[in-house]
Amino acid sequence: MKIRSLTGFVRMQKETGLSETAWEQLQLFTEKAAQAFADAGYNPQSYRLASNPFAQYLPLPDVESALARLSMIEKNAVEAGFDYLSIGPASAEEPEAISFIGEAIAATEHVFASAHLDLQDQSGVSLTAVRNAALLIKQLSQVEPNGFGNLYFAALANVPGNIPFFPAGYADVRESAGAYALAMESADMAVEAFSEASDIHEAFLFYQQAIEKAAERLEQVAMELSDATGMHFLGFDFTPAPFVELEQSIGTAIERLSGVPVGHIGSLSAIGMLLSALDQAKFKRSGFNGLMLPILEDTVLAQRSSEGALTIKDLFLFSTVCGTGLDTVPLPGDITEDQLFAILLDLAVLSKRLGKPLTARLMPIPGKAAGDLTDFKFPFFTNARIMPVTGTGIQGLLAEGDWLPVSKWGS
Repeated sequence: MKIRSLTGFVRMQKETGLSETAWEQLQLFTEKAAQAFADAGYNPQSYRLASNPFAQYLPLPDVESALARLSMIEKNAVEAGFDYLSIGPASAEEPEAISFIGEAIAATEHVFASAHLDLQDQSGVSLTAVRNAALLIKQLSQVEPNGFGNLYFAALANVPGNIPFFPAGYADVRESAGAYALAMESADMAVEAFSEASDIHEAFLFYQQAIEKAAERLEQVAMELSDATGMHFLGFDFTPAPFVELEQSIGTAIERLSGVPVGHIGSLSAIGMLLSALDQAKFKRSGFNGLMLPILEDTVLAQRSSEGALTIKDLFLFSTVCGTGLDTVPLPGDITEDQLFAILLDLAVLSKRLGKPLTARLMPIPGKAAGDLTDFKFPFFTNARIMPVTGTGIQGLLAEGDWLPVSKWGS
């Protein structure tokens, strides 16, 4: 288990952003955090800062001025000790703001962003926002030759604030000093627990206990840091984020339970059991605390998708029992906006019907077709074959209009 990210959350103001004093306090916070967690034997892999939605503080629609302000904020964040900055989501009610995200990601090195697909009044899904997000994903795929631009963007449905994982994370805090949460890289805990268990009940108990013990050790450090700095500790996100090594693969953990390759019949039952154990664990929570199935970040998932056992439809199916959606999914470079629209709309409708947070980080790879192998040199990625997309996209009544009425199941 590692701390993937210590993520701070701050509210920036329209005219001032953050004051010089506030930036100095954030720098003091990262320095104290590094020392506190190092003393406890943990070194967060990254420090991240998430703001409230960018339209609330950047001087849009003046793109040039907004980019200049963002550049200064990015510079201040890096100087304060943060590796990455999330400027939050574009609202579905302001779909024109989505176009700024492409400008922001292309002009910066450390900036993540997102866009809501669902309407804030809970009435349904914005078809306009879905179309604009599909267009943006297509545009971002051209920012870098390997399609890496989409690493920094996610489409969101029903996603609240204060999630410590990026790109989904954005701030929903009122504390003047800000707040923070810990995003854990803990798929290895599930692998170890399930490997040591002699039956399903032990597997459930061992995983639950492992989470609780880890949270108990770290919460003491986190609360002492909070007392020393004034940054409120929101809690942990123990979504079992994987790493590319086999013993740190969520795919390995799932297969230890099911005994079959991820994507085969029985996989959903294993995922449901794993998440039930996570649900029962007692710890201070902030974020998803669900399941992450990032194809390009997990060797086993990449292998199963390359074999054809794990498809995009399977990822949707698994999301029904509490996944976080579609993450780092490699797609053909010539995927159309209509096809992306269909994928995003399916995700948004699934999220609204189930009343749960889901995200999509889709990665069309220029020059690659279904079945081709990616060739990333990024240390946090494994390589996988491009996943095929069935159909040409939505052509009927759903392709028209501004919004789609969708109600939560049972409401």
